[in-house]
Amino acid sequence: MSFSRLCILIGILLVVVTIYAVNATQTSFITAYLPAATGVLLIGLGFVAERNPSVRDQIILAATFIAGFALVGSLRILFIFNDLEQNLPTIIAHLTTLILSGLLSAIGVRLFLMNRRSTS
Repeated sequence: MSFSRLCILIGILLVVVTIYAVNATQTSFITAYLPAATGVLLIGLGFVAERNPSVRDQIILAATFIAGFALVGSLRILFIFNDLEQNLPTIIAHLTTLILSGLLSAIGVRLFLMNRRSTS
């Protein structure tokens, strides 16, 4: 699977899980949609990379950067496990964002380093 298709897949998963969590909790906070916004950005980057392979290296860097921000933002999950007011959909959305953004960040960094080694 190419990195662009992985971006699209992870973006779709982030959007679906976020919409599920927001609908299940009936929340009205705009920040609840941040993982979905990240997913939409990743989907867009994935489609750009599919259509224009010459910008693949820049797409890897941009997607890794966005996934890194999502990873840092989802670290909040470490502090809400003891909060009894948090419900299951919220925890699922945070864990999914943490896992998927961490996976994409790790793969993006690995590909970036491999590209740097092959050009030098």
